[in-house]
Amino acid sequence: MYKKQFNLFNRQDNEHFPDDDINLFVGSSSIRRWETLEEDMKPKKALNRGFGGSTMAQLLMFNECLILKYKFKKIFIYEGDNGVGKNINKIHKVLDDFKKIVEITHNHQPEAQINFISIKCSVYRKPNCHYFKIANEMFKDYCQTEDYLNYIDIYSGFLNEDGSVKAEFINADDGVHPSSLGYKYMTQIIKPFLFPEG
Repeated sequence: MYKKQFNLFNRQDNEHFPDDDINLFVGSSSIRRWETLEEDMKPKKALNRGFGGSTMAQLLMFNECLILKYKFKKIFIYEGDNGVGKNINKIHKVLDDFKKIVEITHNHQPEAQINFISIKCSVYRKPNCHYFKIANEMFKDYCQTEDYLNYIDIYSGFLNEDGSVKAEFINADDGVHPSSLGYKYMTQIIKPFLFPEG
């Protein structure tokens, strides 16, 4: 399913394998489609290894080629909106898979900071936002259990005061992915986590 995407990653790595001081971004299509990510995170180095339509379970499945393959300062993980749906049991499954990824990642890079980017609301998935909020609270609580974990809240910023989705933050063509304004907002929220003093 992801053979074409992974082949591209392999070609890029063969041409120039990333340095050890990168900040690794992994997750679903909201990461994959972030075409300006490397530029947005300068002067820090960022590596985009998002693969579209993925779930936390798939990130866990492919962790060797997406996470363990690299050395990095920090890792930023965005998954959930493809896996949570409208089911509390699915939320627990996504969180359990994240915990396994955290264990694997921490064993691989004990000194690296692991950052979970909260599940955003979108126009298309507005009916699921109540469950995304529940999931985010559970992820936030878990991320408070270890010093090497961070929870990054973008969920609240994608909503207006009345709880409606900020349509200008969402790609009008699909109603799911961030627009250029959405990515600009995400940059403002996420970028400070790249700096030790931030």
